[in-house]
Amino acid sequence: AASPSAQHQYRHNHPQQQQQQQQASSSSTAPQWAHNMVGLDCEMCITAQGFELTRCTLVDAAGAVLLDELVVPHNVITDYNTRYSGITAAMLEGVTTRLEDVQRMVMCHVKPSTLLVGHSLDNDLAALKVGTSLRAWACPP
Repeated sequence: AASPSAQHQYRHNHPQQQQQQQQASSSSTAPQWAHNMVGLDCEMCITAQGFELTRCTLVDAAGAVLLDELVVPHNVITDYNTRYSGITAAMLEGVTTRLEDVQRMVMCHVKPSTLLVGHSLDNDLAALKVGTSLRAWACPP
């Protein structure tokens, strides 16, 4: 059987694909603001430096997954926080994605005009190390 890390598949839709999916999945009665809404959820582990990102997920207003990426922290993990995060050591085996990689991926979907929704967004934005302001973000070429 494949290892859990081999089962994890990189999931990142380019913004043009996102727009096509939103047009196809949204009904004509949906409010305009819903077409620019993105849900964010991050999972964190505990390292010597505190909480660090181990997974980032973005979904559009229709629930389509835009991004679902496991992340290896820069510091040694002291507690996977599995009880809350669901992340295990086995899941991160072979994962090479770092915080900076996920920041670039998120930037392609979240703009200053994006309505960002989620539970405890302040914690998720802190894990992404972006604070509460996304105005300086730009999708890299």
